[in-house]
Amino acid sequence: ALDRFIAEGGSSDDFEYQAGFEDQELEKAYAQFRENRSREQRQDEEQKVKNAKRKQELLDELRELVESPETKSSGDKIRQIQNEWKAIGPVPAADSKQLWNSYHALLDIFYNNRSIFYELKELDRRRNLQHKIQLCERAESLVDQPSINTALQELRKLHEEWKNVGPVPNDQRDVIWE
Repeated sequence: ALDRFIAEGGSSDDFEYQAGFEDQELEKAYAQFRENRSREQRQDEEQKVKNAKRKQELLDELRELVESPETKSSGDKIRQIQNEWKAIGPVPAADSKQLWNSYHALLDIFYNNRSIFYELKELDRRRNLQHKIQLCERAESLVDQPSINTALQELRKLHEEWKNVGPVPNDQRDVIWE
């Protein structure tokens, strides 16, 4: 274009490049592409911030579960939190590691507490079994009681105490009752 301008009698100092139609269209398309990409990046960042906020809310829910006593629905709530956590998209890189570490630490605490809860529950059931065995032995010794009325009163007391002792291990429930 410069050579043609000079060949037509122009001076190189006066030359000003005029882009062709194709070049102008390419520039417009490229500008549109940059604008769209910039908008998408902003939207992605906004979504990541929303995701981080929701994950923080889930951590708060998880923290409440960890700090509260174990219930029948605790396991279901944990699974709901885990499923939602997995479904949430990416978070800003600055928050990612902290959120991940907090999430796993709270899950570890929950499952440790849960295993302790079940161990204590099983220990209670074994203790209840020993208590019920003693009650059975006391009931069997009533056979030697000379007064039937005294034996019946004592048997009622033993039966009432039996009801209040609590559950025994499942595999021993029917055996101890018999």
